[in-house]
This record gives sequence, C-alpha cells and structure tokens, in this order.
Amino acid sequence: MDPNPQDTSAAACLTDGQIATLEMVYSPYVLATPLANGVTSFGMWLPNTDPSGSGLIARTRFRGQEGAADDAPMHSHLGIVGVTGILMRDLNANPLDYVEGGPLNARRVELSAVLDSTSPDLSAFQKRGGRLMVVIGTNDTLASPGAQIGYYQSIIDRMGARRLTRSRGSSCCLRRTTS
Repeated sequence: MDPNPQDTSAAACLTDGQIATLEMVYSPYVLATPLANGVTSFGMWLPNTDPSGSGLIARTRFRGQEGAADDAPMHSHLGIVGVTGILMRDLNANPLDYVEGGPLNARRVELSAVLDSTSPDLSAFQKRGGRLMVVIGTNDTLASPGAQIGYYQSIIDRMGARRLTRSRGSSCCLRRTTS
C-alpha cells in the first residue's frame, strides 16, 4: 500500500495501481485449461534491466489500452503474430480480444500439443548420454524467464533432482547454472 497516496512528487512511493501492475507482471498467469504436459500457468517476466520490455511498456498508447485514441495503432511485438495469425487465424484481429477460457481456448489447447516444447521427460536424451545446460536469461522479453524456471522445475519433478545433478564425472542430464 502506498503510505501517502497524495504525494505525486518524484520522491513519492509507488501508487497502489502501480504496485498492482508490478504484482501482475511478475506473477504467473494462471491458465483456464491445462496445456500440453500439464502446464497450468505461464511464468511471467522477472525484474530485468529493460524497462521498455521490447515495447511492452511504452509511452505510446496502443489500440485497446486505456487512454488510446480510437484509431491508435496495434502493438506489433513479435508475439502478436503468433496470437493473431496462428491462434486467431486473422492477422488483422486485435490480440486484446483474446479471452482466457473463451472461444479460442480449444484452439490454444490444440496448438499447445503441437507447438509447446514443455515435456519434462528427458529420459531418452539422458540414456543416450545427453547433457543439457540450462541458462535462463532474465533480460529476455520474448521467452518468459518465469516459464523457463517453471520448465526446469518440471524436469526436476519428473526425473528427480538427484538423478539430474550428479557430479561432473558421472552421467548427468541437467545442470543448473546461475548468471
């Protein structure tokens, strides 16, 4: 809570609305229906050094945003094409028209089975002597670091941490590194 909401100076605390926005941005997005491999949420972005978020946070008001003009341009981030072209099957559609659990939900579940690379079962890879180093870039605004962390955890949950993090000399499938 903002202890002094009347203070709008440069030294002011964040407003309750700003705090709520940050909580939403840095919290997992819960899906209405599980996707491929039992994924039930989308881990959101972590605090990073790119405040513009590749245009995700900008001074420009885009169509569908509060305060935007009726003829405002559509936000054209790379992910928009996936939503409008692949999910909605209409490149001119407004991606903000997507409703969680709504009419496009079955299509999203269908696409997830084909497109999502979220299977935590790496046992065949491990049996062939495969090794995998997971590096999560927290300044990546296209691939959610929160989703990547969730995937890493799903591998541990499926295969067991002990099996995955053996010492360098033994057969290891996955090793966690931090940067």
